[in-house]
Amino acid sequence: HPATEVLCDWHPDGRSLVFFSPQISGQQRAPRVFSVPPAGGQPEPLAIPYGTFGAIDETGAWLAYTPLTQSEFRTWKRYQGGMAQDVWLFGLETHESLRVTDHPGTDSLPMWHGRELMFLSYRGSNGRLNLWAYDTQRRTSTQLTDFGEFDVRFPSAGPEDVVFDNG
Repeated sequence: HPATEVLCDWHPDGRSLVFFSPQISGQQRAPRVFSVPPAGGQPEPLAIPYGTFGAIDETGAWLAYTPLTQSEFRTWKRYQGGMAQDVWLFGLETHESLRVTDHPGTDSLPMWHGRELMFLSYRGSNGRLNLWAYDTQRRTSTQLTDFGEFDVRFPSAGPEDVVFDNG
């Protein structure tokens, strides 16, 4: 099909890719997160009813995601309101859910780096998107970057480092 699908992550077992799609879900405003084998096949929806930018932790037990549609491609910045994203965790085995962020502005693009959950947020003092880390044990967030001129955009966590656009 000619629809837009956004690749988010590899499943930690390496046997499937994680992506989201509004077209496959059948509802433009309620995209779903799916997995699919890298060689192709039918996508399998994950157990959440809707969401974007899903990432599965190294144990395969937790999905980090944002329920609302992505703000990464919108034309406005520093939005605060009902469409601001928050990061959630969902237990893929237990179906437990936990809201990780509750900042009135955008918290987005969650990604796992080992046991640490990283995400972008406007919550810093300079009002720019910067990289933050959430400690899943202590349930606290720490600012990792402090760029003031340009937003951090499109981060990607690898085995050793995190890379992103800035400026």
